[in-house]
Amino acid sequence: MMGGGQSGSGMGSGGGPKSSGGQNSSSGQGTKASGAGSAPPPTIVAGIDISKGGSTQIKSLYELFGANVSPTVNGATQPKKASPWSDKPSDLQANALKVMDALTLTDASYVDGRVNINLAPREVLLNIPNMTPELADSIVGSQDKSSGSSSSSQSNDRLTTAWLVIQSLTDLPTLKQLDPYITARGDVFHLQSVGYFDGGGPMARIEAVIDATQIPPQVVFMRDLTDLGRGFPNNLLPIPQPAK
Repeated sequence: MMGGGQSGSGMGSGGGPKSSGGQNSSSGQGTKASGAGSAPPPTIVAGIDISKGGSTQIKSLYELFGANVSPTVNGATQPKKASPWSDKPSDLQANALKVMDALTLTDASYVDGRVNINLAPREVLLNIPNMTPELADSIVGSQDKSSGSSSSSQSNDRLTTAWLVIQSLTDLPTLKQLDPYITARGDVFHLQSVGYFDGGGPMARIEAVIDATQIPPQVVFMRDLTDLGRGFPNNLLPIPQPAK
């Protein structure tokens, strides 16, 4: 835009003979304007013009399950095409993990602020938009308390939030509404570590929060809880193994 202003200033200055040059400049500007106004050639992929991008904004990857579209191919509207993934719970069970690991709706390396439904208590779940008390109770009642926060110890079904539909806790339309706020995995871990001798003696206990969204992972919080004692009954603490 500044270049255009400078050209106008040059045309306004000068005497009679230069006005001819000004006219030529004006003619040249008209030619450039005509060239600038011509549309670039369309980008065609498999007969579909993708030059202008998509017309539908996807807010949840679960919208891909059971979707139907009428694409325009080679300028002609085609009959409706069904998604390769149906909205049946069995199809979610078979494909949700593959879709969530292969596709994304953001360029960010991680997403802040989602609630892990495999671990969150009822009080946290109730603060999620579109969450009902009945669904929150069902989620808490279905959480696997033995698996802790380790993704490696969870079944594949529990690695995505699709398990809410797979286990009939809710339907797919509700899951689409909840999806921007929930997750089934996370990269921030809260832990307590206890060091002790099985036969008694000194012990140590610390609490920490580790953020694994960074490489290498960072300890973002840590405090010494030794003065509070072990804090866990013996049956929850592993038995130390003798050194080999």
